[in-house]
Amino acid sequence: MDTILRFSNLLYFPEQSGIHKPLKQMAGDTDAQRQRNNPTWLALNEKQKKLDMYIDIGDEDTYKGGALRFDAIMKEKNQKRYQFHFIPGGKHDAAYWSSQAENYLLFYAGNKK
Repeated sequence: MDTILRFSNLLYFPEQSGIHKPLKQMAGDTDAQRQRNNPTWLALNEKQKKLDMYIDIGDEDTYKGGALRFDAIMKEKNQKRYQFHFIPGGKHDAAYWSSQAENYLLFYAGNKK
């Protein structure tokens, strides 16, 4: 589930054109399955008590809208096991992901900096 949460901005609109087929398959084969796995829907409707979440997005990422919506929901719900990082200059590209790899690994290793 934590991998799907990294793509909350894409899952917000399951039928949006341009979604990569593997992402759709990971989230579910049908609209109903994707809705049940949609992190934005889950954040609105379910309490997240056991899952540590790390969400980041670059301020130049074309998909930042969904991540910012998700962040607002999590803050409104006062979620404690959640981190959001809005990175200046970050785009939706390999250079950004590479620059953040150390942070991802630290988080998944248990260092919640």
